[in-house]
Amino acid sequence: MIRNPAAAPESSILNRYPERDDGRSVDGWQQGGWGWFALALVNAGLAEQKNRSRLNWFLLSLLLGPFATAYIVVAAKPEPSEAAEPAVIEPHTGLWFMAVLLFGGALLIGLAALTTPWLWFVAGGFGALAATAGVLAWRVAVRSTRRSEPPHPETAGGHAG
Repeated sequence: MIRNPAAAPESSILNRYPERDDGRSVDGWQQGGWGWFALALVNAGLAEQKNRSRLNWFLLSLLLGPFATAYIVVAAKPEPSEAAEPAVIEPHTGLWFMAVLLFGGALLIGLAALTTPWLWFVAGGFGALAATAGVLAWRVAVRSTRRSEPPHPETAGGHAG
């Protein structure tokens, strides 16, 4: 049912979406999305003040939103430990994580594609990105293990004999 906004009572202006320059209305997803993104940026700044990773908390805040904000505000600042060694994260860990997330996204979008056929293209794209991230992670892992191994005496440049 299409309503004529001019014929609506005066109080209905509160229930309408704002209109863009071309006359089409802006839906709630577009309005809420920018607020969610801004909240994630604020959470990244709060996390940095508590000596936590900005990128990790930004990405987590995109998923959890105000729940991540509440945790950052309530959680105590971690105390620096003198005895603890700094954690070394292998470069391929992030790539494996991205591959798993993209593969999960491909599966979810594939399920949604059962009702909307054009989503198969999106699911295929996510699957291709997941495969690419997995191959890159594997190659980086192989390369980093080769660098950490000591050289063999035969290949070290000297002759045995």
